[in-house]
Amino acid sequence: MSNLIDSHCHLTYEPLKSGVKKIIQDCKEANIDTLLSIGTTYLNSKESLDLANEYNNIYTSIGIHPHEVDEDFKNFELLKNLVCEKKVIAIGETGLDFFYNHSTKNGQITSFEKHIEFARNKKLPLIVHTRNADHDTLEIFKNAANVREAAKIVPIEKILIETDSPYLAPEPMRGKVNTPKNIIYIAECLAKIKEMSLNNFSITIQKNFNKFFFNENFNNFTF
Repeated sequence: MSNLIDSHCHLTYEPLKSGVKKIIQDCKEANIDTLLSIGTTYLNSKESLDLANEYNNIYTSIGIHPHEVDEDFKNFELLKNLVCEKKVIAIGETGLDFFYNHSTKNGQITSFEKHIEFARNKKLPLIVHTRNADHDTLEIFKNAANVREAAKIVPIEKILIETDSPYLAPEPMRGKVNTPKNIIYIAECLAKIKEMSLNNFSITIQKNFNKFFFNENFNNFTF
């Protein structure tokens, strides 16, 4: 089987942070060769960048999560200085979350707009978190059933897969700590939906990741 990629995980969050070496080894044994660790604050983005610089197969994004805007948006200009690092391949996690409202609505909107502008200026992909904000961002998918229905429709060339670990472990690992090695269950599910072999699905996902994050034929990879 071709190697897999986890395009969204939080390796600097516990319980993953203290066990990164084992996670890297587990991924290697499970044929997962690339991880994108997601930044959620200025300091967390720096920590994620340090981790990416330590391991060849880890890359990072830099951003301020909507939950963190009220406390951390003051550091946005400092955050922007990190973009010159080679292992930074995306901006975010940014967006809007009006479900928990850990930050004010206006603050989240301002931060989201600044992240979008920054990503456009740097020609980098934007990683978006959206919850209960359908009037301000595209309403995407609200539950797993909708995701499966959408997966049937969305062209395979437009799909990336992620674990969002350490959160939301997929079946059959529900109730346990999620880790990047669980990407296999997501890949198996989507390969079945797309009526593809797991190997061919994995090869396509690798190509999609490289197009999106490393600018390989990026002009032909638009949403």
